[in-house]
Amino acid sequence: MKRLTKHILGFLGLILVGTLTVVAYNLPEPVSATDGNQVTDTVVVTVLEHGSSNIESPKDGSEVNSNIIHVVTDYTDTNELEYYLSYYDESTGQWTEPVLVHNFCPTMPGGVCPPTNDDEASGRHEFDLNLPNGYGKYALTVKLKNGNHVVVNERTVTITYVGSRNIPVPNTGVFGAGILSDLNIGRIDFLLTGLIVFFCVAGFSAYLIVRRRKNTK
Repeated sequence: MKRLTKHILGFLGLILVGTLTVVAYNLPEPVSATDGNQVTDTVVVTVLEHGSSNIESPKDGSEVNSNIIHVVTDYTDTNELEYYLSYYDESTGQWTEPVLVHNFCPTMPGGVCPPTNDDEASGRHEFDLNLPNGYGKYALTVKLKNGNHVVVNERTVTITYVGSRNIPVPNTGVFGAGILSDLNIGRIDFLLTGLIVFFCVAGFSAYLIVRRRKNTK
């Protein structure tokens, strides 16, 4: 009986040792402190930016007759608006570097931007801008900053300053109706034409008088 018990215990011991061996063999190796391939957890945080701006005037691609243009911008959730102007140099065929020409803080008195300001607002901003380079094409860009002072939105419009070249001659009223009403002849033109005709007639009359006196002699 004792001998049978010893055989059974020995057999169970072998099974236990074999089981522990299989389990130990399949266990993953521990990561060494000096191992360069360390496992780290990365947390990705996505920040959704907000705020928008849109230049209502001048319209993109429009032509203007004055070097002073009126700019109108609608904005939402804005801490600061920055306006940049660039000019197309026809001699080089390139745009100049954008220059900051105006900035505006909607939450501050007078729109002046202080060093620190985290407030945001929505509304409309209007101001007059001088086109400094004369006739030609300009690009106006507005950049919107949020309360974290990060640019989250920008809009660009291009305009062409043509000056008075496209301004029609006004109707002076000299020929207000009839066939000549669409000729746009000014009063000065009319007077100059009358004087020229007068001197031509007077000169021709003087020539006839002088010729007649020569023939009567």
